[in-house]
Amino acid sequence: SLPMLLVPRMERRVVGSIYGSSRPERDFRLILELYRRGRLPLDKLISSRFSLDTLGAAVDQLRQGGGLRPIVYMDPVDMERSYL
Repeated sequence: SLPMLLVPRMERRVVGSIYGSSRPERDFRLILELYRRGRLPLDKLISSRFSLDTLGAAVDQLRQGGGLRPIVYMDPVDMERSYL
């Protein structure tokens, strides 16, 4: 239980996690369906794409703060297909 009177008095915040209580067997199907219908633009979250043999470049980019959501493909053929 959360003592609600202490939240404003003690300048506390309630912070949650979007997938903290998710049920993958239920929620991921919904997320996938939203993506397929064009209602959830996951493509816009991808900052760059790398193949496994260029993993070092992906790590360098992250260290420099350049890529927020890089995708590393295990198989270069998958990278060209670009499911997302």
